[in-house]
Parts: sequence; C-alpha cells; structure tokens
Amino acid sequence: MSKIVLCRPQGGLNDMLCQIEHCCRYAERWGRTVIVDANHGRSPHLQMRFGDYFVSRQARLALDPERFPGTIDASSVFPEFLANRLYDYQTDYLVPPGARGRRTCEATTGLAITFDFSRDYPHATLVHHQVGGGFVSLFALLRLRLRDDLADELLRRWRAIGGGYHAIHVRATDYRTRYDAVLERLARSDIPRLFVATDSRQVLDDFRAALGADRVHSFARFLSETGAPMHRTPVPHEDADAKNRDAILDLLMLALAKHLIILEIEPNTSNAKYSGFSMLAQRLGETKPVLRRVIDRLDFQIGLD
Repeated sequence: MSKIVLCRPQGGLNDMLCQIEHCCRYAERWGRTVIVDANHGRSPHLQMRFGDYFVSRQARLALDPERFPGTIDASSVFPEFLANRLYDYQTDYLVPPGARGRRTCEATTGLAITFDFSRDYPHATLVHHQVGGGFVSLFALLRLRLRDDLADELLRRWRAIGGGYHAIHVRATDYRTRYDAVLERLARSDIPRLFVATDSRQVLDDFRAALGADRVHSFARFLSETGAPMHRTPVPHEDADAKNRDAILDLLMLALAKHLIILEIEPNTSNAKYSGFSMLAQRLGETKPVLRRVIDRLDFQIGLD
C-alpha cells in the first residue's frame, strides 16, 4: 500500500464525514491512501468501524483498518510524538500553541493531532484525529454507499410511514432549539404523517402529545433522557451499533421527506446557526444524484423524483 493518512474522525455524523473528506482531498493531492479508524480506543463517538455502515466506492479510501494488517507504519509517523504509540495515547480538547481555537490534542504534549494539509511529508503515516463540521460532508457521501443491511432497514422504515411525509429535525442536547412555535403550527395543520428526528426523549414526547402518536413517527431506540449529547456518550458495544444506525437512517429519512423543516439553534460556542446534521439532511434532499448514489439499489423502490 502507498503512504497513508490515518483519519480518526470525531464528533457527530456531519463532522466525521467532513473530516473524512478533508483527508481524502489531501490524499488525492499527495498520492496517499486514507484509512478511516473510527473505532480506536480513544474515541467515544462512533465506537464502531465506519465500514459497519458504509461501503467505500474508492480503492484508496479504506473504512476497515483491520483489513490492512501491517500496512500502517507506526515508526514513521507525523505528528512525530505519536511514533510507535499510534494506539497508546490520551487526548484532550485544548488550545494548542499558536492556535486560535481548541483542537483535539495529545494530552501530554498539548499538541494538535493533525498535520499541515498544504504540504507533503516524507513520513509513511500521517494522523488526523480531529473534530469539525462544515459543508464538505456531502462530497464524502459521493465516495460511499449504504451497506445492504442498512438499506433494507431504511426501506422498511420508509414504507412504515408510507412515503410523501413531512419531517423535522430538532436538536436539544449540546445544541438546543426553540420548537414551541413550530409545534403549535404543526398541531393546527392537516399534515397526516410527520417524521421526527431528534436526540431528546422530551422533544419526541412533546410532539406526540401535541400532534397525536398516530401522526408522529420516530424509529430511534436511544434518545437522551438527561440532555447529554448522544454522540459523546460511550455506551455498550451493541447499543453503540444501534445508536449509529439510527443516526445514519434518521439523516436519510430526513433527506427523503416530501418537505423538511429545519430550525435555528440557540446561540452556542461554535457560532453555528443550524445544526450540521440538519444542513446535511437538507443538502442531501436537494441533491438527488448524491442521495441516489448513497442509497444505491433503493432508488427504484423508493422512487426518487
């Protein structure tokens, strides 16, 4: 295998896709292969392999590190403080020297676990272990397709609602949304089917109380009861898999909706106006060629316009 970029994406789904896309663009420029390692011991976010949910469409984008034993050179590494300890370091979220904002850093040195994306390196392995959202996540999805078992479950959920539904995404843990006004409008409307994607049990309860349980559809098995963000909360292995599947399928169910409602989030330290997950769902729904590519064989059965 060629020189590699070991991409350890952090955060929610949109953030992870953005970090993968940044690494892929760098690798294409400098002739490297990207190996996505989302299940290493220092990440509370996915806790599973990215390849458990997606299939790579590109030979130089690997989603299952275990399929390439011996290819990651642990001695020739940048950042060099990770040499021979790729799987044995602690992280902290700090402001590294010379930086303006916090980054994922190696806890002992306080240095960011990444590299300069504008230059080439002689090292065999480059490590990018970071969080951060944006708008390039859609391009990452062009490199992927949904695994068949998830595609089957997506079709089951879509059929359970009946197609032609409205949908809304409400963030209410680390990011918070004021949804009372839209909930009142929806309660007075004649919308027969509403899909609700949320990270909060209270939000789902509120929507079902206002609209009636027969009008409100949700499939997520794990919702926050305390306000703690789900993507930052370590859970048992079997629960992590279910949580990840629901997040990915919620994104696609939002994108497949006849009409999608996204809401502004309250002022936050990231200065974000909307949740990255909301924005990705909206862009994916508006960009049917990408959506078709992700869901692949389901295109005909769902009948995308």
